Amino acid sequence: MVIAIIGVLSAVAVPRFSSALVHRRLEASARRVVHDLTLARRTAKIKSALRTVNFYPGIDSYTLVLVQDRDFKTANTAVRLSDAPFAADLVSANFGGFQKVIFDAFGQPDYTGTIVIQVGAFQKTITVDKQTGSATASDALYVGG
Repeated sequence: MVIAIIGVLSAVAVPRFSSALVHRRLEASARRVVHDLTLARRTAKIKSALRTVNFYPGIDSYTLVLVQDRDFKTANTAVRLSDAPFAADLVSANFGGFQKVIFDAFGQPDYTGTIVIQVGAFQKTITVDKQTGSATASDALYVGG
């Protein structure tokens, strides 16, 4: 009887835990991308110089060029979304047909653009607005899978 109860509880709990983990990873990934875009924009304004964020969907990563990594004090900050704790896919990045955004000395991006990230069957789109320079993330969207 105890084994049957444990089996029923496990059958209910495991899918819920799995779903919660997917949403947590997706939310953390989106927050990291928004934070890093904001950091690149702020650094461009502070330094009065261009700052570029290059996206590499094929390897699920991006690099903030000339934005110092706070942990390792390197000249560039590299983030691999497929690694822990994110375990996310960088589906696409599009800024006027390019996979990079350049913030000018006033913190304005060269193009409005979007970055799409996915964890499991859910996606979020991060949008960078050319007028304000701000980055915002959409609600999670179920895409199947």
